[in-house]
Amino acid sequence: MWDLYDSHKQKKDPSAPTSGRGYLPANTVRSFYHIDPHFMDCTEENASTIMFNISNMMEEEILTAADLRIFWDPKFYEYNYRGAASSSDISIDNSYDSNYNITRDNNNKNMFKKLKYFPIRIEVHEVISPPRWGSSSECITRLIDTKVIHSNSNTSTWVVFDVHPAVLKWKQTPHLNHGLHIRLSTATKNPVSVQPHQHIRLKRTADIEQNEWQNSRPLLITYTDDGKGVPLKRSRRSARHRRERGKKKRRRSKKVQRHRKAGAECRRHPMYVSFNEVGWTEWIVAPVGYQAFYCDGKCPFPISDYLNSTNHAIVQTLVNSVMPDRIPEVCCVPTELSSISMLYLDEQNKVVLKNYQGMVVKACGCR
Repeated sequence: MWDLYDSHKQKKDPSAPTSGRGYLPANTVRSFYHIDPHFMDCTEENASTIMFNISNMMEEEILTAADLRIFWDPKFYEYNYRGAASSSDISIDNSYDSNYNITRDNNNKNMFKKLKYFPIRIEVHEVISPPRWGSSSECITRLIDTKVIHSNSNTSTWVVFDVHPAVLKWKQTPHLNHGLHIRLSTATKNPVSVQPHQHIRLKRTADIEQNEWQNSRPLLITYTDDGKGVPLKRSRRSARHRRERGKKKRRRSKKVQRHRKAGAECRRHPMYVSFNEVGWTEWIVAPVGYQAFYCDGKCPFPISDYLNSTNHAIVQTLVNSVMPDRIPEVCCVPTELSSISMLYLDEQNKVVLKNYQGMVVKACGCR
C-alpha cells in the first residue's frame, strides 16, 4: 500500500481519481493478504490455492478493478525434466531457444535433462467448486489470467494478474468465494509442470523470516468507487486536546482579524494541517499533514477581473455599494479545489488508500 501511495503522489496530476486499470474511475484502494482455505485444498500436484477475505469492502462501492500480485523469485535454478529419453524429445518454442541450456546427466539411467533459465507460465484460476471432504471429486476451476515470466531475469518483481471477474462475483455472492488456484508450467510446446514454491512466494516456509514474508506474500488489490466525495470522519479527542486546540484557534482568530483590518484583497493564504494537532493520527496513517491553504481578503467595488468573480457577485457588490445596510458584501471563497490521497485505517483496522476530493485550495475568488 505504501508503494501505491507513493506512486499516486508522484503522478503528474495527483488530483485525478485513483484508477484500477485506467478505464474506470476509483477513489478507494484496499489490500488483502491471503488466508488459509477453510475448505479442502485442491490437491493438484504442482499447484496451490490461496484465499482472500474481502468482507470489509462496502456493498455500495463499485468494483472497477482487482489485481492479484505474486512475488517472483529471480534465483537461478535447474529443473529436472523426467521421462525424456533424449534431448530431441524436448520440444521448445523457437522464440525461447536462446533462453535454454540443455545438458545430459550420464550418471542417471533415466537421462534426466536439466533446463536452465527457461520461461515459466503462471496461470491464475478461480476455484468454482472445491473438492468435497471424504470424496474423490476434483477441483473445478476456470482460467482468469496468465503471464509468461523469463526466469533468466536477475531482478525480483511483482507479477500482476487481472482477477476482476472473480472478485466481482465474490463481492456480489460471498459464499462463492473459494479462492484462486495457481498453476505453473514451462512455456514450451510440451509444457512441464513446475513446483510453485520453487519460483513464487505463495506460502510461508520455515526458512523465511517474518519481515521477508510480509514483503513477498501474495496480495490482492481492489479498486472501488463510491460515486461521491467522502467526508472525513472525526475521531474523538481528549478534553485536554480540545482545550489546547481552542487556545490555538483563538490565537489564529486574532491574527485573521488583524489581517482583515489591513484591507488586503481576496487571495489564497498558506494553511498547513497537522493531523497530530487535530487529533486524527489514530486513524490516518499518511500523510502526517498537508498544505490545505485558505481564502481570505476583501472583495472591494468594483471587483477586479483577477478576483475570479461571477456575474452575480459583480451585481451584488454593485448593490452593496448603494445599500450596504441591506445587502451584504460578497465573500472570498475557494473557486477551485483539488484532492489528496490518504492512507487510513477503516473500522476493521485495515489499511485503505483513498482519494479525498476538495481538500486543497487551488484558487480563490469573490462569490
